[in-house]
Amino acid sequence: MEKTRELVSPADRSGVLVHFGVKTNVNAAIVVVTDADGKMIPVGSKGRLNDGTESFIVGYDGRTYVKDLQAKNRIVVALGSNTCQAEFPFAPSSEDQVVIGPVACR
Repeated sequence: MEKTRELVSPADRSGVLVHFGVKTNVNAAIVVVTDADGKMIPVGSKGRLNDGTESFIVGYDGRTYVKDLQAKNRIVVALGSNTCQAEFPFAPSSEDQVVIGPVACR
C-alpha cells in the first residue's frame, strides 16, 4: 500500500530508508493549452486524451497534468457547448518534469 507519510526513529548515528511507492515511469507531462488566438484555456475546462478514458482538468495559466502519454497525442477540450482539439509529441525525461507547449487548441 502506498503511503504519504511514515514515522521513523533512526538509532544514534544511523539512517533509515523509507519506501513510499512513488511511480516515476507514468509518461506524464504538464501541457500548457491555449485557444487558437493564444489565450489560455479557462480554468476548470475538462479534456480527454487520445479518445480514451484518461481525462484531465485545465488549471491556471492553461496548465494541465496529463498522464499516460504516447509519442504522438491528441487532446479534446470542452469549451462550453464547443470543443477544441490539439496534437503534440511527447518524449519522457528521467531527470525533469516534462513541460509541453503552449499548444494551440483549435
